[in-house]
Amino acid sequence: EDGSYLSESSAILQYLATVNKVDAEYPVDAIERARVHEAMLQVDTLARKVTFLAFRPFVFKKLMGAEMPPLEDVINKNAPELAWSLGVLDANFGKQKYAAGAKFTIADYPIASELNQLIAIAPLLNDTTKLEKFANIARYLEDVKVVKGHDQTYGEAAGAAAFGMSK
Repeated sequence: EDGSYLSESSAILQYLATVNKVDAEYPVDAIERARVHEAMLQVDTLARKVTFLAFRPFVFKKLMGAEMPPLEDVINKNAPELAWSLGVLDANFGKQKYAAGAKFTIADYPIASELNQLIAIAPLLNDTTKLEKFANIARYLEDVKVVKGHDQTYGEAAGAAAFGMSK
């Protein structure tokens, strides 16, 4: 509108929800909104580890035409950190249905996006990172499937096959 731009997805989601008054997904109550902000920080510190530790090294090398280690090797190398992050998220989802509490909020869009990548690479995960080990994350991924537009946004293997990321 005025030439301003935002480059971080969390800031963009907050801006759009505020401008469009999407109060159901971005509450106006101060404590509820703070919980949404807290959950959005978990995107960067925990959920995004799926991308950073599994997808990004593989995808960047593929896009740059470089020699690539098998994705399974990349995941195995990063398994301890990935498993720790997934464990923290799993514990959080054991306490609440969605990222910020009982209701779906704007924090769930990026978290679900990151975690849905686990489904696409499930055959490549090792014993410490298999989705079955994280029952609360698995339940959460089922719960977000009811959100309008889920299948178009998070198609289980969307993009993964294009990068040869499935066995």
